[in-house]
Amino acid sequence: MIELIYPKNGAKISILTDFQKEFYRREYAGSHKNDNAYDDYVQEAFEREDITNPVTVVFKWKRSNMFAPMRFKISTSPDLLELVGVDACCTYGDIFPSDEDGVYCVCVTNLRSGTKYYWTVDDLSGECPVYTFTTNENETRFINVPGSHGNIRDIGGKLTASGKRIRQGYVFRGAAMEKPYYDPEGLTTDGKRIVRDIFKMKLQIDLRYEAIGKMTETVFGKDGKYVLYPSGAYNWIHEDGAKDMVVMLLELFADEENYPIFFHCVAGADRTGTLAMLLEGLLGVSDEDIIADYNATTMNGDARRWDGNDEIKAMVNGLNELYPEKTLSQQIALYVDDCGISKEKIDKIKNLLLE
Repeated sequence: MIELIYPKNGAKISILTDFQKEFYRREYAGSHKNDNAYDDYVQEAFEREDITNPVTVVFKWKRSNMFAPMRFKISTSPDLLELVGVDACCTYGDIFPSDEDGVYCVCVTNLRSGTKYYWTVDDLSGECPVYTFTTNENETRFINVPGSHGNIRDIGGKLTASGKRIRQGYVFRGAAMEKPYYDPEGLTTDGKRIVRDIFKMKLQIDLRYEAIGKMTETVFGKDGKYVLYPSGAYNWIHEDGAKDMVVMLLELFADEENYPIFFHCVAGADRTGTLAMLLEGLLGVSDEDIIADYNATTMNGDARRWDGNDEIKAMVNGLNELYPEKTLSQQIALYVDDCGISKEKIDKIKNLLLE
């Protein structure tokens, strides 16, 4: 017989670490704008550990039959189906004994935000209860891919002006995954398992000029696709030729066969941040959430405050001149429309990514 211990039935759980919670508390309160001391603190913390990894929840249970095999099950489906691809709801490791007699554990990470989960442990006795817990809404879903450069997060879960949310599991942003750079096999075995077998990431969009002539294959294996679209950042969107590249990039998100998508540059900051801003603005994410998503890369050791970046100021000033008296999100949507992408493609992107 199994006795489930943690999480308790009906519990509410955060998917953020304490460090990440404090970061976002300060971000939305506006208390660390141009705060160099806080930037230094964040960078020092990142040098000690990867603070862009999500929280790890340790599940615990006790069993009376010490010889029966055990199988841990977790799902967003009440029938506890194992979900993969865009439906992948988390990742977890092997079962291990705790220091407490008869108590066993498993570490679960990469949980979705605002999601109800079902979990149990099957020991073939037929007496295995099913517990539920729910993760907090409006929390960023950081993703841990072992062996990568980190700073990977799901852009899903964000509320938009339409009242809909961006689907989780469809689009991920981040730093380049491969270590060393430009080696498509440069991931740990566990990292490959997560991106290839669980999340089943399909399209890798590489924004690096530096990858020209060096990278031709995706880290996602034989079933993945790789495109190299060297791009700029920030005020680049106002330069000659940029609009054509923006159309090429966004049209990738209008093809259902490309999902799940991962886009990146080197550190997942400037070029990645610019594409994320364009996509989130097009989908109707609030200005506050667009900026918070950009600033979250500070946790990767990159001191890139939205308010203290001259390149961002130039980009915003250009948008203000083109589309006065509009919010940033509205300006981005108008800018994308002016790039020449068809309404049909924009509607397809929204239909695919909003729920």
